[in-house]
Amino acid sequence: ANQAGLAAESSQAESVFERDLTLTRWVMRVVLSGTWDDVRTFIYQLETAPEFVVVDNVELTEAEAGSSSLVVTLDLSTYYRDGI
Repeated sequence: ANQAGLAAESSQAESVFERDLTLTRWVMRVVLSGTWDDVRTFIYQLETAPEFVVVDNVELTEAEAGSSSLVVTLDLSTYYRDGI
């Protein structure tokens, strides 16, 4: 996010064990702020990264009325095998 010019506002993460699956789901909500171009750059970098990350949801709002800054809330997830 920093490389794309975005500022981190907040983040939270947790592991979610889903019964009868061999994988554990790790979910994260990230709130970032910046310009439209910065948001686009970050999402492109995220989607083309070699790491396996699923973008579950994207929410975009104005930071302040009349401001060119935007706030993007991303719900992300990935899966991993416990104990490996």
